[in-house]
Amino acid sequence: MADASNNSVTGNRLSAWWRLIRGGNVLLSGGAAVVGVYLSRGGLDLTGLTLIPLAPIFITAAGNVQNDLIDRIVDSLNHPYRPLVSGAISLSTARVFMNIGYVMGLLTAAAVSALALTIAGLVVLGLTLYNLRLSRRPLIGNLTVAVLGALPILYGGVSIHGVTTDDWVLAASVALVAFWLHLARELLKDAVDTEGDQMAGRRTLPLVFSETLIIRIGAFVMLVAAGFALLPWYTGDLGVIYLFGVGVTVIPSLLLGAAQCFGRPAIPVASLWASWLKIVMIAGLVWAVLGVWTA
Repeated sequence: MADASNNSVTGNRLSAWWRLIRGGNVLLSGGAAVVGVYLSRGGLDLTGLTLIPLAPIFITAAGNVQNDLIDRIVDSLNHPYRPLVSGAISLSTARVFMNIGYVMGLLTAAAVSALALTIAGLVVLGLTLYNLRLSRRPLIGNLTVAVLGALPILYGGVSIHGVTTDDWVLAASVALVAFWLHLARELLKDAVDTEGDQMAGRRTLPLVFSETLIIRIGAFVMLVAAGFALLPWYTGDLGVIYLFGVGVTVIPSLLLGAAQCFGRPAIPVASLWASWLKIVMIAGLVWAVLGVWTA
């Protein structure tokens, strides 16, 4: 009986930490860096598979913890189930984790190359500025998150060999697609969080303009992302399987999402597509890898 109780407590703590660091987003950042390495080199070695994704993993986890530390009041309205709001994880423990995460991210980037360390340092700076100030600024905050979300792909593409050859161009084009997907998702998430943001006194785009307008702008950005999804095939050495894959999954999903958000710009629709866009991102990365593999 005691063992079962201990296992339950351990499981709850692990679940709380997973939610605090946004475990899915952390793994996506690390995986995106691995994809960037693969796109730029056409293969993976031990460094590309293990060392390179560590910096995005550590920094993303630390940035998410920092975000929750700063946004506790807003989260108590928008996301009351989050660990720092509910008390599942103490504030002091979260601060220690955040600092260790940022330091480990910079150290692991330094072990890769000077360029990797430079990019990692800029990401840490960008995340800190976003969490402290830019998240409260309409559009600038959304653009910042979109850039930071796409950077792991480029980080993986240039961290070892830099930009002395054109091997990084394919990774950069995939990162550009990711930028538009992240931007669309951030716009829709802002619309979903409007009520809590208003009660917390924040000035997000839906509060400056309207939920309906921002959801429709998010839909337009999805259309832009659908167009840019063809860019990696046009500029990079991708096989026809990439063109086929995005043509039957990524692009139709984005067109459907845009149509629904244009036609019914309501919170439930925005919430659905804010979640679905993460799956679209993963699908795009998978098709990019298969495109290189089969070229």
